[in-house]
Amino acid sequence: KNRVFVGKVSSILTSEVHSVKAGGELSGKLSNLIMSHYNLGSTTVTGIPMKEEQNASSSANYDVEIFHAAAAHTSILKGNAADSALIRTQRDGTDYETVTLKWCTPRGCSASEMQNCIAMHRITPADVNR
Repeated sequence: KNRVFVGKVSSILTSEVHSVKAGGELSGKLSNLIMSHYNLGSTTVTGIPMKEEQNASSSANYDVEIFHAAAAHTSILKGNAADSALIRTQRDGTDYETVTLKWCTPRGCSASEMQNCIAMHRITPADVNR
């Protein structure tokens, strides 16, 4: 079982020791710690078609998780509670939720069929490294 030991080193420094099994549990725990430390959110885009290098004539669908500033979810989750519950899912082996979006290639769509933009947030690896 995962255990956490917290100790106060001084008035401005605390220490934590996490006991986690190696493998899948370790990557999940690291993701949890990184997200809480940097105040990040998670968005998972599902069903992204990508060509396979070995077989260029076919494509496979992949899911990609993106970490970004947690504030990016504020506008999308403040709407209808029932609607926002549909896109929030628990990541396997982790203690955090991700907003799940399905990849959609707009083939032949007109501007009236596209969704209106309600907010815009920069989501880049450089934001996390600052």
